[in-house]
Amino acid sequence: MKITVLRLVAITGVILLILHACKAHADIPSPHQPLPQKELVSTIQKNHKGGKWYMADDGHAIYCYGPQRMIPGPDGNLMKIATFCSGDRAIVKLRE
Repeated sequence: MKITVLRLVAITGVILLILHACKAHADIPSPHQPLPQKELVSTIQKNHKGGKWYMADDGHAIYCYGPQRMIPGPDGNLMKIATFCSGDRAIVKLRE
């Protein structure tokens, strides 16, 4: 099968069109912008009554308004965290 110059130009044009469409799609920003972390924590603190004291991993007591959770840590092991804590901290690693 002999590839003519016209076929080669057509194939190249299709490839460039596909690449251009992929790049254009990747540049579209998300319509949902997340709230800044500081505003999110202060909103939770204002709207949520009550909370609980926890011992942070660094040895300090911290007051948190959200639930305690287990999430995967950087090493793959589960770590215990408290959520929506005082001092504009959304997540605090807890002492085990």
